[in-house]
Formats: sequence, structure tokens, C-alpha cells
Amino acid sequence: MIRASLFAVFLIPGAALAQPILIQSECWGPALARQEASQGEYNPLVYPGGLVFYERTGDPWGVEVVIEHCPSRDRVAATLYPVPEAERVDPAEARALADAFLNALDSAETYTFSDLARMAAGLGANVVQTRVAYQSCACRIAEGR
Repeated sequence: MIRASLFAVFLIPGAALAQPILIQSECWGPALARQEASQGEYNPLVYPGGLVFYERTGDPWGVEVVIEHCPSRDRVAATLYPVPEAERVDPAEARALADAFLNALDSAETYTFSDLARMAAGLGANVVQTRVAYQSCACRIAEGR
């Protein structure tokens, strides 16, 4: 379970609550907010309580994993960059980072965004915990469901 800022968000443990978008990226091109347009396309997973999860890959940021609380616009973004001698991020490391966030979303335990930031940093990610002023494509989609 994730608790964003002062908001308590309760999830039903073990329930398949996320709704993945699998056919084509719903967040791409004109669907992206202007502020995220240069960061690439993604498919969000929508969770109860106004939470969204998404990951995206591409230059120059490597692999980015994000959990965002849409009502407050609070978010934790964790990014893995390729090590200097590698051309890309190790897929196992990228999966471990995404799985850490997904497991927290599905857990009966309560996690704060600060907990997630520490967890991601422990996996070698560069972490930004912030509140954004714009509405991401993922949150626009989540509010429409």
C-alpha cells in the first residue's frame, strides 16, 4: 500500500486492481503533457486512490519508473542509467526496480513516497521525489476511468 504525503491510500491486498493498457501506448505524442513530451511514451497502470504507475525507456534517461498520486500530483520517479561501459540498462536491474514499486502497490503494508524513494535509491536508481504542477497523461487517463 502506498501513502502519498498526508493522504492515506488503502488497497485491497492481492487483488488484481491495475488496468494495464497493452495494445498501443496510450501516452504518446499529442496525448502527453507538454512537460513530459520529450521523455517518451508509456502505458500507465491505474490503481485505486488516484495512484498511477508507469515506466518508460529511451535516451538520455535510461529506464524511468514512476508512481504518481494524481489528486496531489506528488510523485516518485526513479531512473536507472546505463553504466559507462554499457549501451543500455541491464534488463534485470530495470525489472527489479519496477517490481519494487509494483510490489509496494500490491502489498498490505503501508509505504510512503519517501519509503519508495529510499527503496529505489538502494537499487541504484537516481530518485526525484517531487510535486509537479502539470497533469501527466497517466493522471488524465486515470481520472477518465
